Amino acid sequence: MKNSIGTLTLALLLAGLTFTRCSTPAEKVDDAKHNVEDANRDLEESKAYLKEMEAFRAQTEAQIKENERTIAGFKDRIADQRIETQEDYKKAIEALAVQNLKLRKRLNNFNADSLEAWKKFESEFKHDMEALGDAFHDFSVKNEQ
Repeated sequence: MKNSIGTLTLALLLAGLTFTRCSTPAEKVDDAKHNVEDANRDLEESKAYLKEMEAFRAQTEAQIKENERTIAGFKDRIADQRIETQEDYKKAIEALAVQNLKLRKRLNNFNADSLEAWKKFESEFKHDMEALGDAFHDFSVKNEQ
């Protein structure tokens, strides 16, 4: 929201500067209308990406919670493993839990200050979530063998 207010303030400032440079009142009004339209368009784009960001956060948080349930299931099944392999499985499960927690913290601590920053974060975060999902899958397959 701070970005939206800053964008709107900048647009109005530019409108004021443009307003004083125009030679006729009609040009001044026309330039002011264009600046307001630009500011409104920027505001709508900011609102759209903030909604997208919140939806992504909710979806990702649900996946992180699902990961936690999967980890709990892994911990329950570890008792069925041979004693020799239990310690290795415990370490692997703990590593998955740590990765999941780190992703949650990254998600909660991220504050998008621009659309570009958000898109970069989203892309990197999706990649990391996919890598964690692959690790869960690999652990499941390895654990079933």
